[in-house]
Amino acid sequence: MTDHNFDTESYATNAEGYMLTRDAMRFYWRIYLRDDADADDQRASPLRARDFSNLPPALVLTAEFDPLRDEGRAYADELRRAGTPVVHRDYPGMVHGFATMAGVLDQGKQAVKDAGAALREAFRLASPAIAR
Repeated sequence: MTDHNFDTESYATNAEGYMLTRDAMRFYWRIYLRDDADADDQRASPLRARDFSNLPPALVLTAEFDPLRDEGRAYADELRRAGTPVVHRDYPGMVHGFATMAGVLDQGKQAVKDAGAALREAFRLASPAIAR
């Protein structure tokens, strides 16, 4: 979750029937914050940050049938516009949490591989000795 806008297209089209619901996300958001004043803080809603430059490289994974899909895409776009290295991978036909189902979903396995490759690259850039 990179924002708290529950009115995106992906929230509308995936509000019900794909495991994670819009109502569940509204509930999680309410219990995540101390109070409403924290809602626009970039630590709670990174998509509302004023500056996306000078951030570390990022891998953003989104799923077609996830209410969070559009904000993930928007976050990757903001990072890219600011010149932050970002790789965005969208997994067609998948729902929120699919990567945790790598034991039964080929795309879940691929997402875990993609995340591992991104971590290896980040470690390689940070210290060539670590990545060996």
